[in-house]
Amino acid sequence: MIKSILTIALTGTCAVFFMTGCSAPKTQYVDSDSSRLIANVDEINIQDFARAADEMVQSIIEECISTGALKGTNGEKPILAISRIVNNTSTQFDTDLLVKRIRTELLRTGKVLTTTTLNLDTSEDPLALEAMQMEEAIQQTRLVHNYTLSGKIIEVTTRTSNLRQSTYEFQLTLSDRRGLNVWEEVKNITKQGKRPTVGF
Repeated sequence: MIKSILTIALTGTCAVFFMTGCSAPKTQYVDSDSSRLIANVDEINIQDFARAADEMVQSIIEECISTGALKGTNGEKPILAISRIVNNTSTQFDTDLLVKRIRTELLRTGKVLTTTTLNLDTSEDPLALEAMQMEEAIQQTRLVHNYTLSGKIIEVTTRTSNLRQSTYEFQLTLSDRRGLNVWEEVKNITKQGKRPTVGF
């Protein structure tokens, strides 16, 4: 009798295991610009970086590039280097999610050069850095940037009894070699969500 009960129990357990274990969750691709992308109140999502970057680039193009305000050396295209971009939010992320988009779009204008060797933290391309240093030693000259991009991303969170809100403020500044700001912009992205019934 006991053996029969154990056999039935094991059979039922195995059946449940195979039913749940073999059924993989359904995954599908969505457009990166789609409104169906997941959005979280508590963190910056990929669409937030895309939106902020697009608006910042458009502002730089309108205020600096289209007007000819950015000047290079000896008539050459201006060189833009990346300085410190501070993440002052509760979420850890790579700031290149914002900066790389901006650099890419500015480079596509054909009016600005970006660099992989003159940035603040580390060289993105060690081989390019080595080649640049060898060229500088041969030519007895030094490549310098004309402008630097710096900024900060700040999070402000507000909560009520059943609603929470997070505002992510993107602050960017474009400075010349004298430290004078030639462009500044602030973009806010605000998201709201209902407070869960259990936990917060």
